[in-house]
Amino acid sequence: MWLGAFTALFYALVSVAATFITKYASMLLPGTPDAVLAAQMATTQVVVYGARFLGLVNFPATSMRKMWQLLPFSLTYGCHAALVLRALAVLNVPMYNTLKRTTPVMVLAAKVVMERRLPPWGISGSVLLVVAGCLVAGAGDLAFDARNYAVALAAAV
Repeated sequence: MWLGAFTALFYALVSVAATFITKYASMLLPGTPDAVLAAQMATTQVVVYGARFLGLVNFPATSMRKMWQLLPFSLTYGCHAALVLRALAVLNVPMYNTLKRTTPVMVLAAKVVMERRLPPWGISGSVLLVVAGCLVAGAGDLAFDARNYAVALAAAV
């Protein structure tokens, strides 16, 4: 039980820290948020291949065939990361976190479309309650900008 609670707390702390660090980096680096995305991707490459070189991880060499198979996932991740970074660059952190919480609505809508049936009322009610909270928070945002909200909501997809 304590391990699960510690894991959840650690995840929350890392998530909040990552958001604030990314916001700070987007304010410092020129050409943001593209510079932040490029720095994140370069850092990932250095860490992953550095760990491989040191023998800390083991994975097979990358082939052209595998790269083509993974291309749709890489492009989707890149688009998502760019949208998240743009949203974070133009919104304040609390508003960004509020809009990020609309992701369950997108998942629920996709599930309804794919399965052609509504989920149980408890699930739908919980999701709608989260969305209602987001709408209340958004209504109180004094710096409301529909374009910036649209970028954040697109990142939630």
